[in-house]
Amino acid sequence: MTDAFLLSAWSAGVFIAPLLTALPAYRPTTWWLWPALRVFWQLGGGMLAGVAAARIVGVPQQGQLVAAALLGAVGALLCIAPLVAMTRGPTRVEGDLRGLRHTTATTRSPVSRPQRVDRVEVELHTTNGPVRLTFRGLQGSYVERRLADLRPGAHVVLWLLAPLRALVHVEPA
Repeated sequence: MTDAFLLSAWSAGVFIAPLLTALPAYRPTTWWLWPALRVFWQLGGGMLAGVAAARIVGVPQQGQLVAAALLGAVGALLCIAPLVAMTRGPTRVEGDLRGLRHTTATTRSPVSRPQRVDRVEVELHTTNGPVRLTFRGLQGSYVERRLADLRPGAHVVLWLLAPLRALVHVEPA
């Protein structure tokens, strides 16, 4: 019973765990929490699911370690972006706000109904030239709310988790 539960929990996590890094509004003091939970769920869950799958099939203990390593490697591939985000930490982008553009696109799929996806593009003029940052979905809405009060041309410092395309903090200068 517990082996089937472990295998089911990790299998569901393959599809659900990316929401752990896509949905939350990050904070400067706890930016690492959501990526760490995703890594724990996908990497640790993959190793436990490997052992559980090997037990269900009846593989001896040495084979269970191989199965744990294989599904652990799959879990590591699934959570590469949060692993990179955790090792690099937030990236500082400083510049003058040139524009904030909100667009809504509709995705079409033969197996589901059309979905609306919000996208926000932030244009900054930095010392290295113009930079365009794109945020999608809930992160886009969050960025738009955080930058709505700033006038064009305002000097701003953004702290980003670049691999996850997530805003951590805004410092108006």
